[in-house]
Amino acid sequence: FLCGSEIENYLSHVRKILALLGKETAAILKNGNISVNDPTGGFYLFLDFTPLSEKLVKRGITDGSILCDRLLDECGVAILPGVDGAKALSASYSIPLHEKFPADFLLQYCGNVIEAAEKIVEWGNAE
Repeated sequence: FLCGSEIENYLSHVRKILALLGKETAAILKNGNISVNDPTGGFYLFLDFTPLSEKLVKRGITDGSILCDRLLDECGVAILPGVDGAKALSASYSIPLHEKFPADFLLQYCGNVIEAAEKIVEWGNAE
């Protein structure tokens, strides 16, 4: 794939926007007592709700999966619980880098992402 000046210009602008958006989003979250590091090298934020744990427990939110479900139901905001990625990463360490992952690896450790992609396809193709 050869990148031309048009693509490079586009990518430069997108990176600039995402860098600014990432810093602003992190600042908003920090001001709201949610711990988060500024994103570097991408637009991924890893949120830590520990400072709000007492308030969350009073609302019946006791783990990351419940938090994500409630955030989606009550605010329309979708995030993934950190434990999902941690399980896949932990499992991957037992597989040497030069070996392929087992055929069921993604379904076993990242099944919710696979399911979400399938639902998006189904929804987009509905008549």
